[in-house]
Amino acid sequence: AGGVLVYITCSVLKAENEDRIAAFLEAHGDFLPLDAAHMARRANLPDLARFASPHGAGLRLSPRVSGTDGFYIAALLKS
Repeated sequence: AGGVLVYITCSVLKAENEDRIAAFLEAHGDFLPLDAAHMARRANLPDLARFASPHGAGLRLSPRVSGTDGFYIAALLKS
């Protein structure tokens, strides 16, 4: 309880990112997603909050949106 599970990929595909997190959360009711703003503040990088995924929990970075390679980051808190 109180631990954080972090899921990170170098993909921009919804099926490999937000859909996987949604399925995990559905199967594991003892986990809650941390919102993008909280994740960014916790990493001491508050500007990253603007890259909150529009498709669900997590941060989504891509060449088109953030000028970086494609990445997805979700943090899940175990209750």
